[in-house]
Amino acid sequence: RKTRSINEKVNRWCRGADANRNWSFRWGQIGATRSPCSNTYAGEHPLSEPEVVGLKEFIKNNVRNLKVYASLHAYGQLLLSPWGYTSE
Repeated sequence: RKTRSINEKVNRWCRGADANRNWSFRWGQIGATRSPCSNTYAGEHPLSEPEVVGLKEFIKNNVRNLKVYASLHAYGQLLLSPWGYTSE
């Protein structure tokens, strides 16, 4: 569920961030935590994870007229997207 980056500034023993919560849209709000050991850690700042930046750049440069972006998580068998920040 999390990326594999090492963040020496925050906690070098707890790797990565939840890539789905690392996008810049509503970063760090409902459902995210600032605890780097948590599975819902949003990262040090929006787009701090190279995996998220790479995907963002790929979509920006190669996908025209994007209608939806969906992220499948086999870990919890969940369908999530950057818009999934509230149950409303």
